[in-house]
Amino acid sequence: MSIITNGEQAREIMNSIIDSSSSLPCFCTESVYTTEAIFKGAKAFKTEKNIRGQLPLIIAFTASYNDRQQLKNYTGLADPKEGILAVKSDIERLARDNGPYDDIDVIVHLDHAQPGADNWIIEGYRDFISSVMWDCSHYSLKDNIRMMNDFIAQYRSDFIIEGAVDEIYNYNASNERTGVVDNITVAGTAFDYYQKTGVDLMVANLGTEHRRTEGTVKYHGREALEISKLVGRRLVLHGTSSLDTKDLENLSADGIVKVNLWGNLESVPGKVLAEQLIKELEHQLSKDKIEELIGDKYLDKTMLSKSFKPSIQYLTEKYRRDEIYLPVAASIIKQFYEYLY
Repeated sequence: MSIITNGEQAREIMNSIIDSSSSLPCFCTESVYTTEAIFKGAKAFKTEKNIRGQLPLIIAFTASYNDRQQLKNYTGLADPKEGILAVKSDIERLARDNGPYDDIDVIVHLDHAQPGADNWIIEGYRDFISSVMWDCSHYSLKDNIRMMNDFIAQYRSDFIIEGAVDEIYNYNASNERTGVVDNITVAGTAFDYYQKTGVDLMVANLGTEHRRTEGTVKYHGREALEISKLVGRRLVLHGTSSLDTKDLENLSADGIVKVNLWGNLESVPGKVLAEQLIKELEHQLSKDKIEELIGDKYLDKTMLSKSFKPSIQYLTEKYRRDEIYLPVAASIIKQFYEYLY
């Protein structure tokens, strides 16, 4: 089995990346399609680069995180407990011994784990998950540090532990919330957080869409580099869909050792699907339906010149999966490895 279920073994893999000049992409999933694409893209990269031995891969998902509850979305039942069963089954199937991807070492990561709400996953799936972001950023930095220390004391040997050196709210002297803040993390704050917690990895606010700053989205590479000079290559970047190629290629040098991606895995294939469906409309809809859409001004009369031959081939899940989603998403996975690893 190529799933790394031991926290110390997972930490060894991550420490080898920290000590190198490379970084690891971390791909979030909320569907079996995305899970398959992640494996497919990683394998394509490994094959093309003729990498011997095992290729490390991080697959992640969120649970109770308000911004995106990926385990809840993983099945049509809208139940995170069904989601964890489904994603566990999918990853174990794809990573099984003598399976198609048994040359890939998988670290399963619980992203943005919410204290209290997600404890059932922490306790119940230690035989599957070996990395956790314990997200205390909704609390004051003082409470964040205290809660991280409590978590590390209990689970250090079970997981790679990731913390968020960030405050989403202002707090007064009585530790009461006084409003929302959105400040780029400064090196001194990050260093103090690392010294007091000893987390394996840190998420900082570096201006990406993960935490919008002053209404803008801009990656702050200089701040990342300043933090890394003090704590080493321990930074995790969330919200990378907005970065350009130059930014992506410089992340490792800036001290970003783990790079999360999800948005592009949904939006890019979705746009390709929309375009392809429009181009293949004559194979999907009858002439009567096209005339109806022309009457409603969604289409113009040039569509009537097409030869209408609707076919179930263009309407199946297999078509959407094999012709569009998997190849497009897998190519994104492969490209991120090329930028980072």
